[in-house]
Amino acid sequence: MKKKFILSACVIFIIAIIVIFYRMRYDISNTYVVYEKEDYYYEVIIKQYDGKVIISEEYHCLEPIVQEIDKDMLTVTVGRGDYWVTRFINVRDGVVSEGFGNMVAYSHDKVVYPAYKDGDMKIIVQDIFDENKYYYEIIRDYAPVAVGKYMIIDAKFLDDTTLYLKYYRGEEWEEVEEIIDL
Repeated sequence: MKKKFILSACVIFIIAIIVIFYRMRYDISNTYVVYEKEDYYYEVIIKQYDGKVIISEEYHCLEPIVQEIDKDMLTVTVGRGDYWVTRFINVRDGVVSEGFGNMVAYSHDKVVYPAYKDGDMKIIVQDIFDENKYYYEIIRDYAPVAVGKYMIIDAKFLDDTTLYLKYYRGEEWEEVEEIIDL
């Protein structure tokens, strides 16, 4: 009886150690670090769970903001004033997105941001890592602004295929709300 108890305790202890090690190994907070150096220099290092470096970058006078947004996903945002650029990093797969200027919303696979393209102000909805998978332009009579983020009041995904968008329209800056099927 005593042997069975000791054996059971050992098995439980080993399982607990394995679970703790597994959780630590796959804990996203162990995949990144931001160092503050001298003279307003900052260094960001982001690694995959296996330790392989995905990003190692320095910034001067811009403190990068690293956020854990999902089990395997981080964002790195850098900017000041009216313009901020956000990149998404999948630490499991080692994939890094392009930089999105003044991002206003995101889901698990899409991002929403304003952009001035082809002579028009647009709101772009696209796949985070590959615009060839999904890309959608929302073109309206937006309020005239120099910086696109000021025309957007609110944006959020209601589900995988529906976007709520509130923005300013026209010279009078009329508030408009839309539900957009993507």
